[in-house]
Amino acid sequence: MPRVPWSSVLSQLPLLVRAVDGLIDSTVRTNAVRETASAVEGLHARLGAVEEQQRASADLLKQLAESVNAVAVTADATSRLLRRTLIVACVGAGVAVLALILVILLWVRV
Repeated sequence: MPRVPWSSVLSQLPLLVRAVDGLIDSTVRTNAVRETASAVEGLHARLGAVEEQQRASADLLKQLAESVNAVAVTADATSRLLRRTLIVACVGAGVAVLALILVILLWVRV
């Protein structure tokens, strides 16, 4: 079995540690660049999805506003019709009361 020159290995150990540190740093930086690139792509995709959701929400809000406006116009028209109907009913009731009074007066005189 060959003898390992431990004194040479130990003397080169600081150089070996620096080389390993450099390799780790470059790997970390490369991974960070890859992770950052994928994160940016993910953010772009998420931003696109958020923009699409906002457009859909705006369209829905516009449709809701139009529906509320249509309901308000219909309610106003119905209110006017109801008011006219109530006036006609009150006039009819007044005429009926006058007719009843007239009938009672004519019946009492007879």
